[in-house]
Amino acid sequence: MTSEQEKWLAFACHIGGAIGAVLLANLGFVVPLVLWLAKRHESPHVDQHGKEALNFQLNMLLLGLLLYLVLSLLRGSALRPLHILEWHSLPWFSALLLINIILSVLAGIEAYNGKPYYYPYIVRIVR
Repeated sequence: MTSEQEKWLAFACHIGGAIGAVLLANLGFVVPLVLWLAKRHESPHVDQHGKEALNFQLNMLLLGLLLYLVLSLLRGSALRPLHILEWHSLPWFSALLLINIILSVLAGIEAYNGKPYYYPYIVRIVR
């Protein structure tokens, strides 16, 4: 049986990742990394959800960097990084951020309910 504290910590791994992605300019992996490193040996529930949240946030970071690179190359502005922040590229980054928030909230709900959750279509970098 999973305790309330374990459920909250697993929930915080997922939700903290989404909040970090919004507030820390796509550095959403920081919160799950810190929580997972602190509690992975104490709780299998937090270990599983922490790894999953960390993997998802690392995937979102890599997708954001790949999107930035592709849009920069398409615009011919790889050497002018601030040009990528023009209006035509914002919907792409907004969609990526929205996907991050929605999936993180769904995972957080499952974590709080004591159930395992696996994000779809991600590469599991941390095992």
